[in-house]
Amino acid sequence: MRKGKHQGTHTLLKAGSHSESVVSTHIKTEAQKVDPTPLQTFVSTLSDLPTYQSFKFPEQPWFLLSEITDIAQRLVELAKNEMDCDQVVIYAHSYPDNYVYILSATGLTDEQLHHRCKAAGLYTMSEYLDPDIIATLQAKKVVVIPRSQIHIPLEYEEDFNEQAMLIAPLFAQDKLVGLLIVGRTEKNQAYDQHDINLVKAIATLIVLVIEHILVMRSWTISHANELALKESNQRMNTFINQISHELNTPLTSMIGNLQLAQLRLQRCRREYPDQPDIQRRMDSLQLLLHSAWESAHKQKHLIGHMIDDALLQSNNFTLRKGRYNLANIARETVATIQPHFPDHHIRLTFVDKAACYPVFIDSERIEEVLHIYIDNALAYSSDQYPIDVTIRKDDKNVYAQVHDHGPGISPEDQVHIWERFYRTKGVGVQHELDLSLGLSLYLSRSIIELHQGQVGITSIPGGGSTFWFSIPLLQN
Repeated sequence: MRKGKHQGTHTLLKAGSHSESVVSTHIKTEAQKVDPTPLQTFVSTLSDLPTYQSFKFPEQPWFLLSEITDIAQRLVELAKNEMDCDQVVIYAHSYPDNYVYILSATGLTDEQLHHRCKAAGLYTMSEYLDPDIIATLQAKKVVVIPRSQIHIPLEYEEDFNEQAMLIAPLFAQDKLVGLLIVGRTEKNQAYDQHDINLVKAIATLIVLVIEHILVMRSWTISHANELALKESNQRMNTFINQISHELNTPLTSMIGNLQLAQLRLQRCRREYPDQPDIQRRMDSLQLLLHSAWESAHKQKHLIGHMIDDALLQSNNFTLRKGRYNLANIARETVATIQPHFPDHHIRLTFVDKAACYPVFIDSERIEEVLHIYIDNALAYSSDQYPIDVTIRKDDKNVYAQVHDHGPGISPEDQVHIWERFYRTKGVGVQHELDLSLGLSLYLSRSIIELHQGQVGITSIPGGGSTFWFSIPLLQN
């Protein structure tokens, strides 16, 4: 272990306070009013929530639980999407030995991630950070330091160039259980008050989610009474519903602005048709705008799932039913998805030549289920083989099935795949679409059951998967 090259002064920011004087090359000091983000405003109300009085944060390695690692990875990805940064990492702090373990990360190469996983559990926090920095973190304050003040193991000290590190402590029940670290390099090293507020808010969310998962696990193991579990779920559902609506409003505005920018770019293209240099630059801008638009839509899709889940848990999920032909809904769904995957053919087949499948349904919700099935097939299969969507019927029901040629799903996962928050393990994602937090198939089952239908899966490991649902055929 080697000490850092520079022993400069670090910057301290007390959690929840913006009144402290700040002087640092890594913090923007221009005097300006910083309006709180919707997320920051919401998190400021969390102090009024009741705490888990009977729950004791475990001393055993809770950070090794798959439930924790899965959700932590989604949280760092969300943090990186919300902030202009290069890396986001969550480290867990073990007790009583005080060793540091990497919990989740984004923005690292495979080699960099391998180095940090290899170092997990080998070093204590005091071997990485100076005592005064640790004392500051223990005091629940945010720290901004150059990377050179972190004492990095020799084997990966050259992984990154100089960075500005924004470090937020993760506290649960007044115990330091981890760190949220955001890194920026080169031109974008400075952090402004918006960045700091956002990191504090995300740190609060991380602790709340981790606590909830651990509470749920503890109650499940100890057979906690149904009332306590119901109250905990209700509180989490309220939280998810509120934060989802808080995030949805600015995201909708962002998508609208991106669409407006794309339209203006198309207009500029038409004004300069014979200037190849300008056209090439516009091509680059178009790619960037399209990528940003897709990312925003993925986040909006995820937020929509969170809102739907909260409505289901509170028994406020409603259907707007009407008479439809399932064939038309299937055609529209495939036509919507196919342009985004031009190299992956989606083949739609109607077993009955007339393609008449009358049903009494909420068309938007059934289209959502088909969309989820096809998205999963695209995410977990190669574009070398088509995705087959088949519609058929018998005397009582209409059936829709989506078949892919992916790696298949193990029998163990098939038992639990429709459960809330469940995620399959060991299956590679092809198109980075799997941002569902384990809600998409659970929502699909709930929607179909509200239509008096059924869902199912047929899969052989290595032989692809077929997801299907049935809904009653409209008689007469």
